[in-house]
This record gives sequence, structure tokens and C-alpha cells, in this order.
Amino acid sequence: MNFAMKYLPAFICLVFITGCRINVKDFNDNYYPCTFYAGTYTGGDSEGIYTFQLMEDGNIQSTGLKARVNNPSFLTLSKDGKYLLAISEMSSKDNEGSVVSYVIKEDSLAFVNRTTSGGAHPCFVAVNSDGYVLTANYNNRLSVTLLT
Repeated sequence: MNFAMKYLPAFICLVFITGCRINVKDFNDNYYPCTFYAGTYTGGDSEGIYTFQLMEDGNIQSTGLKARVNNPSFLTLSKDGKYLLAISEMSSKDNEGSVVSYVIKEDSLAFVNRTTSGGAHPCFVAVNSDGYVLTANYNNRLSVTLLT
């Protein structure tokens, strides 16, 4: 394998990640309650993606299940905060993982799309400002697709 092909996946990943910008809001007293999403390994009592609120006194309150999805082990938001993307491990009959996208509504998540992660054991998802989604799998495959 020549040098360029050996390092091409790492280079593509680096270019994609540096193109993503994260806006950090000032965290002050006016930001409470702070709502956040948590993905879970499903089974037992766990069913998918939940929301929680961090209260001003430091307590965390569950606000419930927002989406039933198999093993959403990694979550990310689009730059504009309108979409939530989740890695779903081993959700297809081919033993491939998938990426599931949702529109964030006031108090719910509305399913948009599900697509393959490009391999087994997905572990990372990111979306840039143009809507391109990058997924990485533990088996060294990268996949880029357009958020639709």
C-alpha cells in the first residue's frame, strides 16, 4: 500500500473535524435548568435516548425517554442545534451499525432518517455546518454521508 493511501482516512478525518466548529455558550446562572441528552445501552430497563435537566442546585432530574433506538452509544448535535444524531450499534441484520438522525422539537425527538455507519461497531459521529456526517467504526472504516 502506498504512503498516500495508508494515511488518507486519517487525513480525511482530520480535515472534517477541523472544519467543525463548536459554539460554547456562557454557562451562567441564567442557563438553568440545563437540558442534555444521554444515550444508553438498551436492555433491561433502558430503551434508548433520554433527556435530563441539571438544576441550579446541582441535582439532575430525568425528563424521560425521547427516542427508542438500539444502543445509542454516541450522540452529537448539529451546529444549529436542530438535529440530534445517534450511533446505533449492531442495529441491522448484517451486524452493521447505523446513524439515526432526529429533529429536535420542544420536548421530543422526531425521527428523520437511519443510514448505515459503513461498518460494524460504530463509535463516533460528527456533522459539519454543510450537513455532512462522518462516522467512525472500531473496525477502521470511515463513512461520510449527507444529513437528509
